[in-house]
Amino acid sequence: MHRLSNEEKGNWIQDDVERSTAEARQPVADAEAATRQQQENTGTAENAELTTREPEKMIEEMMVAIGDSLSDLASSDNGEDGED
Repeated sequence: MHRLSNEEKGNWIQDDVERSTAEARQPVADAEAATRQQQENTGTAENAELTTREPEKMIEEMMVAIGDSLSDLASSDNGEDGED
C-alpha cells in the first residue's frame, strides 16, 4: 500500500476541489449563456418589429396620442375657468 505524503494529499485535495468547482460552475455558465442569448433574441425581435412597422401607422398613432393629451389639457382648463 502506498502512503501519500502531506504534500501529495494536499495536491490531491486541491485537484479534487478544482474539478468539483469546475463541474459546479458549468451549469451556471450555461444558464448565463442562455440568458444572454435570450436577451439578444428579444432585442433582435423588438428591433425587427420597429423596422417592419409602417411609418404612416406609427405617425398616426403618435398623432392620436398627442390629440388625446391635448383634449385632456383642454378639459382640465375648462374646469378652472369657472373659478375666476
